[in-house]
Amino acid sequence: ERLARETATNVDGFLGQLDSASLKGATALLAGARRVRVHGVRQFHSLASFLTYCLGMVRSDVALLDAPRLGVAEALSQLEPGDVVITASCAPYTRSVAEVGRIAAANGQKVIAITDSRSSPLVPPAQHAFFIPHASSFYSNSMGAYVVFCEALLNLVARELGDKALSSLAGRERLIAEMNIEVG
Repeated sequence: ERLARETATNVDGFLGQLDSASLKGATALLAGARRVRVHGVRQFHSLASFLTYCLGMVRSDVALLDAPRLGVAEALSQLEPGDVVITASCAPYTRSVAEVGRIAAANGQKVIAITDSRSSPLVPPAQHAFFIPHASSFYSNSMGAYVVFCEALLNLVARELGDKALSSLAGRERLIAEMNIEVG
């Protein structure tokens, strides 16, 4: 019960500081970019994987930044100006995630940061930054509010894509049915 209440407080915390113009801008970038790459390590790898999977359901060319594990430098070198890189981390920040954001912005990619505070090292290179509290009695940083934020952002992107998102979802469902992937 306590963790649920703390997560609800963290959700209220990000809602209270959510910048609607930045949210609209990030939504447009994620809907319109040629390529989107998502980068988070350690605990944030799970969030990066979630974002990649769900965004990939409604649009093409979405991947973890370093999915083949060739290195982030190799992965960044394959991106072009205007592509989008999402970085995610909170205190204590992972240095490599902050560096990815800095280098991506310097190379012309649009950076979206999902982090915990305005003083986060992920913020300076980001075109859009979102601040999600993580205080809780969980033994690590609480991820609940981050997932809620990402679900809301993903819904906005799907709405922005409209029929393209519906078509993409229908195509995936067709393939899942053809390949007999699901049980029941």
